[in-house]
Amino acid sequence: MSKELHINTILAQAGIKSDEATGALVTPLHFSTTYQHPEFGQSTGFDYTRTKNPTRSKAEEVLAAIESADYALATSSGMSAIVLAFSVFPVGSKVLAVRDLYGGSFRWFNQVEQEGRFHFTYANTEEELIAELEKDVDVLYIETPTNPLMLEFDIEKLAKLAHAKGAKVVVDNTFYSPIYQRPIEDGADIVLHSATKYLAGHNDVLAGVVVTNSLELYEKLFYNLNTTGAVLSPFDSYQLIRGLKTLSLRMERSTANAKEVVAFLKDSPAVKEVLYTGRGGSDFLLNVKRSETRIPHVL
Repeated sequence: MSKELHINTILAQAGIKSDEATGALVTPLHFSTTYQHPEFGQSTGFDYTRTKNPTRSKAEEVLAAIESADYALATSSGMSAIVLAFSVFPVGSKVLAVRDLYGGSFRWFNQVEQEGRFHFTYANTEEELIAELEKDVDVLYIETPTNPLMLEFDIEKLAKLAHAKGAKVVVDNTFYSPIYQRPIEDGADIVLHSATKYLAGHNDVLAGVVVTNSLELYEKLFYNLNTTGAVLSPFDSYQLIRGLKTLSLRMERSTANAKEVVAFLKDSPAVKEVLYTGRGGSDFLLNVKRSETRIPHVL
């Protein structure tokens, strides 16, 4: 799939006409765990479904294309995507991360640091990140916008500084999705998603994504994923492809709805502050005043 195509075209055509054997317009579900070889020592490219599955492969093609990446791997959850991404870095690596993180990410970071696998340094602001990048850093980990304070960071600027120090850059792009942000284009080495959220979009798929432009990193990621086995199932891969078809439309409507809700809340006497970046869905933080005033239910 050409990365030169407009992202809306890629999404609308996700999986379309991908089955050469039958010409099926929709990506077929391949539940088989093993595959027959034409001759001894010959492979169709599919041997065992943990290693590679036709339905998952189609999902990965689309995921790579919309992130302007060459390679993508679909995993069993967003957290398994984070664990997979860090599996390519040596034990003892020094990681610089934004302090405002998704709770699951911080919980795992704290665990592996206690186990002595990685050393973490946290920064609150972009200025603090830049200052820390003057020191010895192996990995820069960014959420932007962050969860839950909705802080934004300049990926391109930080990636250039990190690369100048020989550090790899990992970006969690869950909140903005490729509709609003494509970190690979800004210099990120690895991009992550909890596809459970916007990419799948229907609250019925648990999935993660890891994408990269580096063949060296991809080969390590692929080997580690095949070894540990936290792959996305064929059915969930099929569901993910279905969800991706409406990603652009959903993000546009989510943003429009969120702006209306935020405008309403900012006018409420019960709300002191609303943290919202102006893009994306209802991922905003309320600072509610101590008051008897009740906030009406808003759909």
